[in-house]
Amino acid sequence: RGAAAAAGKASMEEYVRMLGGPPLSARFRACALVDSSDLLAGQKQGEEIDRHDTVIRVGTLPGAAEAEDYGRRTDVYFASARDSADRYTKEGYDVQYMGKERARCPWCDGKKCNDMCWQSAHGLCRYVNDTDNCPFGNLVLSTAQVRGQKWEPTWRLAKADFPVGMQSGVVSSAVQVMEELQLNGQRATAAFQAYFTFAPLCEMTSLYGYDLSGSPELVERKLLRALFPERAGVLETVVVAELVYEGAGQGGTNSGVELDVGKATCSFVFHPGYEGGQVRSCGFWNQNMGWTPAPGLVYQFRITLRSNGTHTFDVIESQNSTRRWSKSFTKPGFFAMQPAVKAWSNDVGGKTLEVGEESSIELEGHHAYKLVSVGQVSYWAVDGCRTSGPPVEAQLLPADAAAAVRCCSQYGTVCESIQVGCLAERTYAEAESVCTSRGMRVCTRAELDTDLCCGTGCGFDNQLVWTSTAVTCTSLCDARRPASVQQLKSVCSDPRVSDMRACQRLAQLVARLDTRRFRRVA
Repeated sequence: RGAAAAAGKASMEEYVRMLGGPPLSARFRACALVDSSDLLAGQKQGEEIDRHDTVIRVGTLPGAAEAEDYGRRTDVYFASARDSADRYTKEGYDVQYMGKERARCPWCDGKKCNDMCWQSAHGLCRYVNDTDNCPFGNLVLSTAQVRGQKWEPTWRLAKADFPVGMQSGVVSSAVQVMEELQLNGQRATAAFQAYFTFAPLCEMTSLYGYDLSGSPELVERKLLRALFPERAGVLETVVVAELVYEGAGQGGTNSGVELDVGKATCSFVFHPGYEGGQVRSCGFWNQNMGWTPAPGLVYQFRITLRSNGTHTFDVIESQNSTRRWSKSFTKPGFFAMQPAVKAWSNDVGGKTLEVGEESSIELEGHHAYKLVSVGQVSYWAVDGCRTSGPPVEAQLLPADAAAAVRCCSQYGTVCESIQVGCLAERTYAEAESVCTSRGMRVCTRAELDTDLCCGTGCGFDNQLVWTSTAVTCTSLCDARRPASVQQLKSVCSDPRVSDMRACQRLAQLVARLDTRRFRRVA
């Protein structure tokens, strides 16, 4: 724990040393680490990649033709040593695009590319976006070996208008040890080098285009596969929106939202003030809710999309959570971790909503909308009674995890455990269902923290108990730390390690990785 805590305070200079220009301008929070391999072709991951705080690229850069699959932004370009040996010139850095176009990023003085054009069989001396701007914001060079020798610039960069850095000795030494111990002496690829340069800096790292499949004797892939196990089960994302309708609520007036997943759309609407509410979506036509939603009240739409094509639509009245309607339906292929959400009324679409944003439509009354959250939802499970017995640490659990069930009355004055059946090891959906069936609800974390439920039975005073206090994450919510980071730790007395300092640097880098989060995407 002490080593990891110390590593968490590591400075940028420990992983990237600057050669010239201003300091690195990237925000190393949620990072997309993108290899230019063919694995991303046709996957349409570009928009998701560009939504990260920082996009780090290895290999060739995407142009307009590749943007849909690979994205447009390049905040940091990590250049392999082999490429830099030829492209790191005194005039600027030469860039290769996927479409074979080339461009030179001049170091300074605003010089244009066509002032320094060189001839090549595939070369077009221009920027793909037809501007004088360099296609990346920051340049970081690898220190790997080229033709058996460690590559370093042979001249000093006097000035640069953009940040230019180089992989630090900490990283290069650590990778060298891994090459000896983990890769059976094979040289690390540029993508592998980039991972160990930026993963310690980023709070969250998502891998795109990293080929972790293939032959098991490819030890680099084997190592990364161990760090990034395949996620089992069904992916799930939840859209939560609040709607209020002010109007007569008669006839066919409906209110709702539309979800856009790529080129597919689906609207989810109900009819406030109309008998039975008449709920419908792309998966089913008008359904009687069993009660009539009233104009002027806030209703929560909770739409759960799943990668297996089975989805759920819930409508909940804010003032009385026992007034809840739910229906599951199937629509194969209709899934995205971050669907676009639009305000919707009577087949008229409003603006696309951002999380926390409010909007309205004036159509046979006033329709008000607020997008509360989009993404994976986890719920706090806490100690059933903080003042009894040894403390139980609170945990943020996915909805399909298991915890005990305690139910609270609508106004938070009564808590029940025995009366609901002493239900242990239940999912959140099961907890919510049983509480609703008794005219109650899942308790909030604040209510359990007041010891409202202490002594209500079933031995749950010292167990994790579900609360309705939720945390909604983006598509990065399924991030996790490397599952097998321990295997990177080596015994420094291993005879294959000739550099004790390098071995210590590997331990330092691994300690830093222990504090990070990672996600394998595509």
